[in-house]
Amino acid sequence: MVSYIKSNKMKNKCIHKDLIFYIDNELSAEKRTTVERHLEECADCRSFLAFLKDGIQIIEKEKNPEVTP
Repeated sequence: MVSYIKSNKMKNKCIHKDLIFYIDNELSAEKRTTVERHLEECADCRSFLAFLKDGIQIIEKEKNPEVTP
């Protein structure tokens, strides 16, 4: 059981490193498929992906503020 938990944490850490590239569509087809399969099974990583997407949206809004006359 401990081995599984360590293995899963390591896998999550590797996937987390790839998520920004996943969002930007900069992964190879093989790597993208690997990430998508992991996301199907892992609620923690899906949650982290949503967190990253929200952060990117906030940054984009700040970079391009709406100008009102």
